[in-house]
Amino acid sequence: MLFNQSSVFDHVDETSIIDLKTGEITPKQVKERVEHTMKIKMLENAPGSVDGITIQHFEAGTEYDLPKWMADAFIIKGYAENLEAAPTEQKVTAPEETKAAKAGK
Repeated sequence: MLFNQSSVFDHVDETSIIDLKTGEITPKQVKERVEHTMKIKMLENAPGSVDGITIQHFEAGTEYDLPKWMADAFIIKGYAENLEAAPTEQKVTAPEETKAAKAGK
């Protein structure tokens, strides 16, 4: 007869929290998963998998909006460029004169 009785644990699942002092069951607050994406342009053809199961072929010259982790991997390997990055200022400086060049004057 003991096993036929309803228990508080019969009403709890992975979305619930039980207060062991009061026995109160409350819904668990689940943080919404935020997927950060990045817009890239492929510089070379490369295979990749967004879900870890299906292999896709990413074509050179094509723009993609991919999860940040995947876009970063393509950029680091030189397969893609980040289209969202702000252009960086490049400074051209004259090379310093060496001691040998100064001595020759």
